[in-house]
Parts: sequence; structure tokens; C-alpha cells
Amino acid sequence: MPLSQDVRYGLRSLLRAPTFTAAAVVTLALGIGANAAVFSVVNAVLLRPLPVDRPHEIVSVFTSDFSGPTYGASSFADYQDFRSRSDVFAGLMGYTPAPFTLRGDTETERLIGALVTGNYFDVLGLAPAAGRLLRPDDDREGATPAVVISYGLWQGRFGGNRAVIDRTLTLDASSFTVVGVAPQGFTGVVPQQVPQVWMPLRAARTASVLNEAFLTSRSSRGLMLTGRLRAGVTPRQAQAALDVLAAQLHAAYPEQWTDVTRARRRVTVAAERDARFGSMRSTLVRVATLLLAVVGLILLLACANLASLLLARAAARRRDIGTRLLLGASQSSVVRQLLTESVLLAAAAAVAGGVMAWATVRVLGHAATALPLMPAIDFAMDLRVLAFTAAVAFGSALLFGLAPALKSSRVDPVNVLRDGYVFTLGARRLGLRDVLVVFQMAISLLMLIVGGLFLRSLLNVQQVDPGFTARNVALLTIETPREYAPAAGLALQDRIVERVSALPGVESAGFGRFPPLSGLATGRAPVALDGYTPRPGEDMEFFFNPVSPGYLETLGVPLAQGRSFSNADLQAGRNVVVVNETFATRFWPGQDAVGRQIRLGNATGPLFDVVGVARDSKYRTLGEERAPHMYIPLVGPGYRPRVTLLVRTSGDPTSLLPALRAEINGVDRAVPVFDVRTFEDHLALTLAPATLGSTLLGVFAMLGLVLAAVGLYGVMAFAISRRTREIGIRMALGATRRAVLTLVLGDGFRLVGSGIVLGLAAALFVAAPLEALLYGITAPDAEVISVSLALLLDAATAASYFPTRRAVSVNPVETLRVE
Repeated sequence: MPLSQDVRYGLRSLLRAPTFTAAAVVTLALGIGANAAVFSVVNAVLLRPLPVDRPHEIVSVFTSDFSGPTYGASSFADYQDFRSRSDVFAGLMGYTPAPFTLRGDTETERLIGALVTGNYFDVLGLAPAAGRLLRPDDDREGATPAVVISYGLWQGRFGGNRAVIDRTLTLDASSFTVVGVAPQGFTGVVPQQVPQVWMPLRAARTASVLNEAFLTSRSSRGLMLTGRLRAGVTPRQAQAALDVLAAQLHAAYPEQWTDVTRARRRVTVAAERDARFGSMRSTLVRVATLLLAVVGLILLLACANLASLLLARAAARRRDIGTRLLLGASQSSVVRQLLTESVLLAAAAAVAGGVMAWATVRVLGHAATALPLMPAIDFAMDLRVLAFTAAVAFGSALLFGLAPALKSSRVDPVNVLRDGYVFTLGARRLGLRDVLVVFQMAISLLMLIVGGLFLRSLLNVQQVDPGFTARNVALLTIETPREYAPAAGLALQDRIVERVSALPGVESAGFGRFPPLSGLATGRAPVALDGYTPRPGEDMEFFFNPVSPGYLETLGVPLAQGRSFSNADLQAGRNVVVVNETFATRFWPGQDAVGRQIRLGNATGPLFDVVGVARDSKYRTLGEERAPHMYIPLVGPGYRPRVTLLVRTSGDPTSLLPALRAEINGVDRAVPVFDVRTFEDHLALTLAPATLGSTLLGVFAMLGLVLAAVGLYGVMAFAISRRTREIGIRMALGATRRAVLTLVLGDGFRLVGSGIVLGLAAALFVAAPLEALLYGITAPDAEVISVSLALLLDAATAASYFPTRRAVSVNPVETLRVE
């Protein structure tokens, strides 16, 4: 029989059994759709190449940080050496993020920008959507200040009008000429940063966006590097070449090229995709692996259920298959025909699953754009996702179809046509359908335990005491225009605090450079303490947050000793600092920290007097470990134009947000106000990745439980239908309903018990790799296991109820009369 005839016969056969076909397609579509949706996310985040020319040639170049982390930025001087003293790159460019304020006639808008070397777009091999892109000539002294805008900004702000080319934009207080529009779909080379404007480095220096030290000091490390390898050069060869150059630079500039451990800084060259997200990549890979493993288990459950359905259907088709064999059909042709039907089912399920995945990815995409981690990621399904979906569907067809096809083709046609039926009174033998149920129960229990661990971890994080009072607090971030000198900027911030504090319902207000629990790596600086000699290799760089008077009171951070700094300290020009308890305990255990002095920066840096010790709190994430931390005033070295205003209100701050924004605009309409939210909304956004991940795992675990219960129900119902005559004879010979009930339930719960043993063993096996992703919980957890077991047993009992009730309702007289 040719393949086309197999397909036609298979379609007719499936259409004649619409209930079976619909159940099979829906079951498999759930598994395929879950896999396609998760793979779409993983593909978008970790696998999809940059939308540039020959992306396989693009590499990222890092210089290790002073404190040791690998994925650090480089200095402009080092960039020039990497570019001129190595021959492994066809091009090497640098970039650093920078915010801008776009001034309009009536309003201002905050833009995310990138300061770049002139060869930025040349290295990436991009073509403009309009105008031209930046060239090396744009990044030289005396060049006309030029910028390139993003495609999204062009469409959104300027309506896609080509008249924007050669138009002058006022960014902060300086004028720049728009020379071109970046291509559609290009959002930079870092997923966390989505530039709307690209500006040459030297133009930024001329406009005072960038200070002189950034381009001249080898110690000023803020330039991220991306290169294109020469033809035939591998990342490993480039790594070897830069290792030699790094040794030379260490010999020439030992102070700038030595880290806190007194070791030479390291240079790392990695394919762009392998270095994406930097130090966070390993965590993302673990999460992606976990999600793919979970949806893979969902697919296995679906395949097991479908295999059970096919086995049941094959039992009903034994006479048809036997007739075909008697008429001369070979066993291989029967297997081929049955596999063709499986492939047709898988194809229909792939289409349905693809639609489900598309809808799911759209929802996830909208949710993920609000996350600080990945605002620019396009979750659209591409050819790689479609190919993955097709491969999963075909593999599933073989997985659920091959074993039933082989088993169904191995029948004795003579016995089948005689309709003989042999049974034995006694224990039922373990068949393929029973093995599948054991497998399903084990997977379901494993998924319940994993989902329970992450839900428990999320609850633990939500119950963490952050060390401050987050209720009734609003956050508003502002960007002081760059034409404001530090003194004028501080005065503007003071006027904002005064006006906001005068509003009815406002109890206090204060500015901070880094809003709490924003995930930002807060300011970090070396510290020297009089009378303290660091141990060899001891890290003396600590996190700090520049804040204004009133910040700690507004946030509700209690003081363990001393006081916070005040306006009187600032007006008198005193350098004061508040440290946390961990800092005080580490350097002055059992002593009064107030009155001590800290030197911030290098050995000649300014001295700060410790005036208070704040209780430990959470600064970047709720799950972070305790670490030394400092609060310094928003003056002198602490001044920053971008700050977040915290406002404590007497009630719900939501209704006050418009008034707070209006008060800031009333001080200076040129000051952009953004990221306006309540602290509760801010906290929800901080927990969004963990909440989303735990929710997905919980949904997948419950889906797996449902599939496993359906599989158990199918096996029990099939077994009872095959043993109706046996049960009738048993009851005719005197067996009680209780004895029959015990017999039937015993069969089911032997399968469940075997699955539980295998599931617990699997949970113990995966416990160690999971612990790194959990907070406040050790895997495996006895409480989570207990709840998971209870859920599984409840589902198994429910799945066994109706078949069991049917078994005990058998009328032995009617059964024997039929026989």
C-alpha cells in the first residue's frame, strides 16, 4: 500500500472515531503547545542571534571587575589598545548607556540612550531605515554633534516622517542633528538596555553628557565592548591573543590592571549569545533548563495517555487487524498504517498546539516587557520555534505510536476471528498500559514536588522582612537637567521636597539615588578605615546609596545607634555617613561605631564621620544575604542628577500620584518625571519573575496531575471492561462487593504506589540542582512532599471511583445469562 493510500485510510479511520480523535488531539496539543511556548521564550532570551550581519562573527569582550566578577566593563584606553594592538578583530566597538531628556516646545521626555564609538554600526553591519548611521568621522574632535534615533522612536514620536532627518533635537541642554534611523527590529546589543538614541562618545563629552576622565583615565571603566572576528578567527583564538595583551597591559599599568586579590585582571572573549546577560546568564540557563524539563515531562504524560488510548482502540480493532493479516497484509504494513495514523494525530495536535503556544507567548510577552531584565526581547515565534514544534510533534508520534502499533500487529488472526477469550481467576498481569500509568504517576508526583518547592520559595520571599516599612509609600524618579550645576541641582531637589512635603496627606519625603529592591547594583566604592589593615585579598569595596535628609525616615529604616544626617550637616559642609549594622559589627565589634571615620575612595579620598548605625535591610533584592552598606549624603561625591523621590503618605498614596507629579512640574517643567508608582506596585514588579515562574510551574504541575489521573481512569475502566465476566463469575461464586472492591482498588493502587516510589526517587535526584534557585527552603522538603502526595492520592482516588463503582455494580446473573 503506497503512503498516500495509508494517509487516506488513516484519515477515514480517524474521522470515523471523532470522540477518540478529538481526545487524542487535545491531549497531545497540551503537551506540544506547552513545549512550543516555553521554547519560544528560551529562544528569544538565550538563543536567537542579534539582528545584524553575520551574527556568528559577533563576540563580547569583558575585563574582569576590580572585585573579581568576570563580566566587567573596560576603559576607553584599554579599548584603544585592544583595537590597535591585536589582529583578531575585523572591528571592535564600545558603548555605554546614558539617559537623555528630550526637550520639546511644551513638554520633556526621558529617553534611554547609548554613547558609542563612531564605528558602532559599521562593526554590526547594519543599514539605516532612513538617512544614514553614525560613522567614525562623527566621533572625532570638532565634528557636528550627530545622533541616530531608534525605529520605535521614529515611528512613535515622529510618526515615521522622513523629515526628521537633519532635524535638530535638544537633548538635555545641547543640540544634536538627527542623521539617521536605526533599522527596524534593532534594539541594541544588550537585552536589558533598549537605546532610543545613539550618540558618539566625543559629542557626548562636548555636550557634558560624558566627563573627560571617561576618555582619558585608564581607571575609568564603563565601556562595554563588542567585536566582529576576522574571517577564520575563532573566539578561542581571540581569547588567546587578548590574554597575551592583558599580560602586557598589566606589566605596563599594574595599578589599573590588578584586582582586589592582587591578581591580574582577566579578559574574556565569548560569542555574543554565550555572554548575553553576563553574570545572570547561568541563572537564566538553569531556569530555562528547568522549564524545558517540566514541559518535556508534560509531553511525556500526554504521550503516555495517548499510547493508552491507542492500546484501547487497538483492542477494539483486533478483528479488523486480524482480517487484514489473514488477507495477506504483512506485519510491517500494519505497523506502517498505525504509525501513519499517529503522525496524522500529531500533525493536527501540532497545529492546535502551535496556536495555543502563540496565544500564550503573546500574553507572556506583554507581561515580560514590564520586567527590568528584558524589556526589548521579541517573543515572536520564528522558524526555529516552528522547526522545534514540528520535531516535537514527529518525535511524539513515534513515542506514543510505535509501541501500540507493534503490540497491535502481533495478534493471532485465527484466534481473533474465533473471538476466543481466555481469562484466569487471580492477580492481573502487568501490561504496557499499566507500565504507562506507573510512569505517569511518577512524573506527576515529581512535577507536584518541583512546583510546590517553587511556590513555597515564593511565599518565603514574600514573607521576608525588608527592614523598612513599605506601606503607604510612593516612588517617583526624576532626572535633573544636565545644565544644572551640582549646587543648583541640589537646590532644585530641596525645593521639590519642600513642595511635596507641604501637600495634605504627605508625612515625609526624601531622595535616594537607588530605589530599594530595584535589583540595581547600587553604588560601590573602596573604603579605608583608620586603624584597620585589610587581610590579603580582602574585598574593601562596599555598596552605598547617596540619599537626602529624610530618606531613612520616609522609608522607615530604624536606627540602632546615633542619628541620620540633617540639613545642618550639609549646610556646614560636614562629610557624614550612616552605616548599617553589618558594617559596624564587621569593623567595630562590640564597640560604638558613632564617631568613627571612613575614608571613601582611594587613600586620599574624603573622610566621613559615622553619625549613625541603621538597622540592616534589603537593598537590591529580597533574597540577598546581609552585607555591609552605607548611606552618604546627596552632596559632593554623592550628587547624582537621576534620583528617586520617596514620599510617605497618611493613607493610600495612589490618589496622590497626580498631585505629586504636578508639584514636581511646578518647580521646573523641564524635569522629566517617570517610573511613578506605589511601593507595593514596585514590590510586585520586583517579585514578578519569581511569581511568573512559580505560577507556570504550578499550572504545569496541576496539568500533569490531571493527565496522570485521566491515564489512571483509562486503565481502570479498560481493565474492568475486560474483566466484567471474571467479576461476574466471582460474585456468582459468592464473592462479596467488598472483596470485589478490594480486588479492583488493589490493582489501581499498586500502580499508584509504584509510581510514588519512582517519583520520590526522581525528586531526591533533582533536589541538589534545584536548591540554587530556591529561597529559604531545602529540597526535598517534607511538607511539600506531604502535600504533593496528598494531592496525588486524592486524584488517584477520584480517578478510580467511577470504574470501581461500575465493578461492584456488576449483576452476576445478567453476566452469566449473556455468556
